[in-house]
Amino acid sequence: MADIIELWSTKRDTPKDRWTVLHVYGQTGSVEVARCTKEGRPGWLYLLGMCTAASDTDVLAEVPDTPEGAAILDFVALATLRAIDLAVMDAATTAGDAA
Repeated sequence: MADIIELWSTKRDTPKDRWTVLHVYGQTGSVEVARCTKEGRPGWLYLLGMCTAASDTDVLAEVPDTPEGAAILDFVALATLRAIDLAVMDAATTAGDAA
């Protein structure tokens, strides 16, 4: 069974969006990247970046719910995880240089 997560609007008692997590590609640092569907938007897949430390979620990509669309998200997800890894390494190097 897929996980369902809710993103909240500024009014905490009103859900903004409901997402169903179909596949988690991986986690690097505090960011998890996952393929999801959005309630009320059938026929579309989304790539979400979810930051557990900041309780923040961003839509990184949106594609039609087709085999081709899923393949695009597979490719983009791996590139996204690699980019996050590089950013974390760069930040660590910069912090080390400052010390």
